[in-house]
This record gives sequence, C-alpha cells and structure tokens, in this order.
Amino acid sequence: MRVDVYLSDVLDLFHRSQIAHRSVTVAVDGAPVKLSRRLRAGQLVTVRYTTPPPVHAEAQPVGFEILYEDADVVVINKPRGLVVHPGAGNRSGTLVNGLLYHVQGLGERFGDQVRPGIVHRLDKDTTGVLIAAKSPAALDALARQFAHRTTEKRYLAVVTGMLKGADATIDAPIGRDPRHRQRFAVNAPAGKPAVTRYRVIGRFDRRTLVELRPETGRTHQLRVHMASLGCPIVGDAIYGRSSGDDPLLLHAWSLRIVLPGESAAREFVAQVPEDFSTRLPQALRRRIETSYAPAQPSTEAPRTEG
Repeated sequence: MRVDVYLSDVLDLFHRSQIAHRSVTVAVDGAPVKLSRRLRAGQLVTVRYTTPPPVHAEAQPVGFEILYEDADVVVINKPRGLVVHPGAGNRSGTLVNGLLYHVQGLGERFGDQVRPGIVHRLDKDTTGVLIAAKSPAALDALARQFAHRTTEKRYLAVVTGMLKGADATIDAPIGRDPRHRQRFAVNAPAGKPAVTRYRVIGRFDRRTLVELRPETGRTHQLRVHMASLGCPIVGDAIYGRSSGDDPLLLHAWSLRIVLPGESAAREFVAQVPEDFSTRLPQALRRRIETSYAPAQPSTEAPRTEG
C-alpha cells in the first residue's frame, strides 16, 4: 500500500486531494520517503503536517429567494451554483455569508461562523428547498428530525435513459469509491445504508422525469443511486456524462418538517428553476407546476434576499 493511500484510507487523516495543502512529510523507520513509497507490515510511519487556518465567514449580501421566515428559522430556495458554507476554494459568496448578512447576530449566537445555523446541505449545483436555524435551540430541534429520519424530502430529477417501471425502491449501501476517492459508489467497502424511493412522472427524448424520495442522507446519494441503475442524472459530470449543454437537473422540490415550537409538520415547496423546466415537454411542465402544492403553505409571500 502506498503512503498517500495509507494516510487517507487507513488513518483517515485527510483526503489525498488535501495533502498538498497540508505540507505533509512522511518518514518510514526514521528515513524520509516520498508519498508514492509502498509500505510493508511492521514499519514505523511518522507523519508531520500543518493544519490550515480556520475559515472565518464574513457577512455578505448574497442572492437567494426566501420561502418562509420566522424567529427561529429561514427557509430558502437555493439557486444553482450557490455553495452552502465556506471551505477550500469557496471562502466567500456562500449561503452562510448571506445568512450572516440577513440574520443579524447569527454568528455570535452560535459562536462559530463557519456553519452557523446549517442543518443540512445541498450540492453546489442542486437547487431547491433548504432550511436554516437562527439559534442553537432551533438547530437542535431541526437536526433531531433529520437524524431520526422523520422529515420528508422530495426531489425532482431528469435522468438519462428510459427508467424502467413506474416506481421502485433502491436499497444499496453507499461508501467512498476505492478507485476514485472524490466519488462515492454503491456497495463500496464500509458503505453505509442508503435507501431511495422513486416514482416515474414521464418519459421523453430518451430521458425520464422522476420524483425521488431519499430515506437516508448520504453524500451524493441520489446521484449515486440513479447512476447505479444506468440512468445518471442529466448534467452530472461526476457520475454521468455531461455534454456541457445541460445543468445538473436535480431540484429539492419539497421539505416536510416540524418547526421549533410547533406540533404539526409544515411542507415547503420550491418552484422548479427555469433552466430545469424549459428542458421538459410542455405537458410535463404543466403537470409539475399544477399537481404539487404545499399542504400547509407559508403565510408569507416569497421574497428575494441580496
């Protein structure tokens, strides 16, 4: 086993992609070695590396649509291309920066300005409903529901190919792909349980419009599960073949959750973005625009922040 593989896969110190940023040096039995060096059983490995400075998020105006807001939470329709929280390569212009700007005193309440109020995440190019908390108490109330899987999430996706059947359940564990550490795969070593239900809404032009209901929340779960069926989500450059003409056609359509201090669940629905809907036949577009409305709509009209 190579040294770099040992550091990332066995010791789980960090991904191989982070090694260059950590100024990693390795010695085997006291002698410096390259990261490509192969290890043998019984050797003593000494690792030295630096810890990158913490990311400090600043308040910035960031554009996003607010679907609902009260004293405890803010529900947004995340636009495509918006990163949820700062990290390597994305230190500004994230949703967290926008929340710090919109919710005065948010960072101070949490004592951590890297991910204040973030309950769950959506990938950068995934659009749709996302809820954030305004206080630690609200965060705990929301996070418990995600942890106990009592929330209900529905996504819309267009997948490549004619997906078979009308509805089905995908029950396939997901773990990091041992051959491509930036990707995830079904039935990977040490994979965690992952379940996705899907319902076919319509088929057109060798594509299928589906409603996806994840029962677990693994990284890239919907993208990995659909690719495992041979029908990757359109525009997915990691798990499919992106032509560059289509964006990632994956939209977090609705979220059903109990808000802090309430006993009944509310359902929040995010309108499908134009660059998604215009890629659908008119009949399918009308169906999703008219057939799905929130069971308990918010009392406030949507507005745009930033």
